[in-house]
Amino acid sequence: MAMRWVVVSDDLLPCPGGVAVWTDSVVEGLRHAGHEVRVFGRWREGLAADVVGVRQRSFARWGYLGLTAAARHDVERADAVLATTWHVAPLQHTGWVVCHGSDLTTPAPRPRRRRRVLRRCRVGAVSAFLARRADALGARSTVLASPVDAAPRPRRLPPRASAWLWAGRMVPGKGGDRFVRLVAAAGVRGTMLGDGPLRARWEALARRCGADVTFAGWRPPGEVRDALGSHDLLLCLPRTPEGLGLVALEAAARGVPVVGCDVGGLAEAVGPGILLEAPDDASSSVDAIRATWSPRLGEACWEHVRAHHGVAKLVAQLEAGAL
Repeated sequence: MAMRWVVVSDDLLPCPGGVAVWTDSVVEGLRHAGHEVRVFGRWREGLAADVVGVRQRSFARWGYLGLTAAARHDVERADAVLATTWHVAPLQHTGWVVCHGSDLTTPAPRPRRRRRVLRRCRVGAVSAFLARRADALGARSTVLASPVDAAPRPRRLPPRASAWLWAGRMVPGKGGDRFVRLVAAAGVRGTMLGDGPLRARWEALARRCGADVTFAGWRPPGEVRDALGSHDLLLCLPRTPEGLGLVALEAAARGVPVVGCDVGGLAEAVGPGILLEAPDDASSSVDAIRATWSPRLGEACWEHVRAHHGVAKLVAQLEAGAL
């Protein structure tokens, strides 16, 4: 049954980050399923033409006010409402609110409102880790599939993983320095996709370590996916909790194994990949990767994504929750 959906988000493409990519995939999936979708979000240069962009000074604390005013008429007429974080949930709506990571793992600017929203709405979490966090605040949450479709077949991998990739925002907590040190210790070729305040520091570290790392800068989602398909290994080694790690699932969906560490919900995205016990010990970590690596590992990661994730699986969950 076709429904009228309103989607409200603070992060929309071309804004970099997992929430923007997630939202774009979900909106496309809802429309592909035959639903009418109206999207409201923070105004930025380059927004899609069919998005209603809202200008407002502060979205972290008061983002929902401007968005609520802009979307009020559509929300009242909608069959279902989806807010991609609790910050921007329209007033009094009881539809979907999705938890992605820092919205639950960092202090809330308005903790009482966060608790009220999570108790009032139907809460979806992108990982079991975040579902437990949300439930501790009074929610009754559902772990959602990720909108990542497995490729028709996994990539055929070489006997030795010699091309390693890192992708993300170059900010504190993301562990890009760990990647640089592991590339140097392994003597492989590394690529870093992304930008941010720590880029110059990590470039200097690569020079000091003699690491063969190409800093390719920010790339749109399509180019990131192409890069995932041309590398043998993706490394995600954050120091601060990740809600899940969408880029890890996108790599696994192409048959590219993921190396991660047990921080937040990242282990759920790594799946049958490689979890490092001591990511700051470059020598032992490289030994662990070499001991575990095999071309078959990529196929196992691909099978994990195909079994548990996909745009259609997520859309079915959202539809069921909206009825």
